[in-house]
Amino acid sequence: EYIKDIFEIEINDIIEFLKICPIFTKVSNETLIKLAIRVEMKKYHRGKTILEKRYKSDHLYLIRRGSVKVFFNFWEF
Repeated sequence: EYIKDIFEIEINDIIEFLKICPIFTKVSNETLIKLAIRVEMKKYHRGKTILEKRYKSDHLYLIRRGSVKVFFNFWEF
C-alpha cells in the first residue's frame, strides 16, 4: 500500500509538470497519465554531457529544473 501511494504521488507530480509544458497543453488527462507512467526522471550534475554529437535519440528530453546549453558545430551537418 505504501509503495502504491508513493507511485501515485510520483505520477501525479509528473502529470502536473506535463500540464505546464506548452507542447502538452491540449493533451487529454488520459494521455497524460499514459505518458507519466513512461517518464524516466534523471538528474544530471552541472557540466555533465547529456547527449554526444551524432547521437540519435528516440526520447524526448524535458528540463524540469535548471538549464542546459546546446552546442552545434554547423560544419558537421
